[in-house]
Amino acid sequence: MFAKNLGWGFRMESALYRGELFHNRMSPVRHTFKYDHACVFADIENIQNIADISPFVSVEKPNLLSFYRQDFLPSERSLYEEVCLRVLQKTGEVFRGKVYLLANWRSCGMTMNPLALFYCFENDVLEYVIGEVHNTPWNERHVYVLALADSPMTSKKNFHVSPFMPIDLCYGWAVNVPGKKLTVSINVDQQGKKIFSVTMQLNEQLLTKNALHKMMGRFPMMALSTLMSIYYQALRLWMKRVPIFSHPGKIEGKA
Repeated sequence: MFAKNLGWGFRMESALYRGELFHNRMSPVRHTFKYDHACVFADIENIQNIADISPFVSVEKPNLLSFYRQDFLPSERSLYEEVCLRVLQKTGEVFRGKVYLLANWRSCGMTMNPLALFYCFENDVLEYVIGEVHNTPWNERHVYVLALADSPMTSKKNFHVSPFMPIDLCYGWAVNVPGKKLTVSINVDQQGKKIFSVTMQLNEQLLTKNALHKMMGRFPMMALSTLMSIYYQALRLWMKRVPIFSHPGKIEGKA
C-alpha cells in the first residue's frame, strides 16, 4: 500500500490510462489470463471539460463515449457530494478535497464497470480510495471505502461477485498514487491463503483530442468487450469444473 506520491510525476489533472489487466486464480485450479485495458481518470467536478475536447464525447447524452451521473454511486446527490457522504459514513471524517474517478464511460450507449475507483485527495495527499464493485449478471453494486492510513488495507468479501467464489473471503487492496504509472492490486484470501489476485497496470496518457480518439478507435466497444470476456472466462472455469456457489441474497450497496 502506498499512501504518498512515489515520484512518478503525479499531477492533479484528468488523464487517460492504458495498459493491462491480469487475473490469476490459484485455487481450486490454476487459471490465468490478461487483457488490454484503457480507462478515463477524471476530475469528477470537471467532467464537462473532458467532453468539450471532442465532438464524439458527451455528458448525459448518447455518443461514442458518454458520461452519465447515474452510472456511478447512483443517488439524487451530485457525484461529488455522494463520495463525500460515503467517506463520512464509513470513517466519521469530513472530506472536502479533490476526487478523481478511474472508470470506463459508456461506449456507444453501453456501460460495464466491474470496478470503478474514486481517488480522494486532501491537500494533494491521497487519503481514501472508494471501490464500487458491480457484479454480473445480477446487476448489483457494493461500495468499499478504504483509508490509506490503514495498513494493510483489507476488507471482508461481503458481496457475491463471481459464482465461482464463496462469500467467506477477504480482500487485500494495494494502490499507488496515480502518475505516469497507475497500479491496483487486489488479493483474495481464504483463511490466510491467497487463492486469487487481480492486478491492473496502466500507463498515463495526456488527455488530448488525439489521445481520446485513439483510445476510442482501439477500444470502440469496451463495455461489450468486457462483458463478453467475463462470460468467456466463466465458460472456461465451468469447463475446468470449478465449483459454483449460489448467490447468498440481496445486500445493501454500502460498506
